[in-house]
Amino acid sequence: MLSFAQPQQFYQIFLTQGLGVGISLGFLFLPSVSVISHHFEQKRALAMGIAASGSSCGGIVFPILINKMIEKYGFSWATRIAAFICLGLMSISLACMRTRPPPLRPQVEEPEPPSVLTILKDVPYVLAVLASLANVMGVFFLGGSVLSNVEIFVDHDLSL
Repeated sequence: MLSFAQPQQFYQIFLTQGLGVGISLGFLFLPSVSVISHHFEQKRALAMGIAASGSSCGGIVFPILINKMIEKYGFSWATRIAAFICLGLMSISLACMRTRPPPLRPQVEEPEPPSVLTILKDVPYVLAVLASLANVMGVFFLGGSVLSNVEIFVDHDLSL
């Protein structure tokens, strides 16, 4: 979707990357990984790792597929065909996902939620948050400078 954004139009990049990726992760990737954790007691990490590696396989297959389709059908139809492939595969996966909630436990008084200071003292959590921040900053700031230079190499006949 980022390929549809016009150069120097930040709101389009925000809509495609910020909202589009966030919504898709929230609706598809995270529920599918969390459903897997319901079905495995032992080797749960292995099962979730295998499921998460599917996105890496898609990252290898899809660029090859789209390049071949652009040569054969053009950019606009290649994008539409890729969207239809995603729609079909996601419909199948969403139809197959079923939760298996854990059995109900007897009601126990809930513990008091941790304070902000105790959360910030958790070193692995703080490192994960900082790594995520660095990742997002790299995508938007370093990626933005790369995008501004991409216009030199892009063929402008790829419009829909």
